[in-house]
Amino acid sequence: MEIPKDRPLFKSEIATYWWGDDHILYSVSNQVLRNKSNVKANFEMVQQITQNKAVCLLTYVSNSGRPDKETQEYVREILPKAYLAMAMVSSSGVGKIIMNVLFKFIASPIPMRSFRTEKEALNWLKNFSSPAPNNSI
Repeated sequence: MEIPKDRPLFKSEIATYWWGDDHILYSVSNQVLRNKSNVKANFEMVQQITQNKAVCLLTYVSNSGRPDKETQEYVREILPKAYLAMAMVSSSGVGKIIMNVLFKFIASPIPMRSFRTEKEALNWLKNFSSPAPNNSI
């Protein structure tokens, strides 16, 4: 996935985000080890972008790293506060692996699926509703 050049971008240590015209928040993961500190900072940035509203996220996870156990537990706790649903797109099996690792023993707290293509992910996300973004941030 190529990061767009025609809209505001929001960058954290672990990902770059932008709003799509479809009111979906998009992100591309960076290849960095996730820990509770950088995930918490990322979550706080997402809360600013979304004005504390849960939204749909389409994320490209081919570069994502596996989080440690403490971070996995934290992610389970914060996901419903940030996202209505999450579609993960990966050209490899990384998305499925991440989902399996994060939710090995406990079901996902939000609707979440992994896809091979953006088109499949967007079709699935249409089942959920995101508020319109305020691009003034």
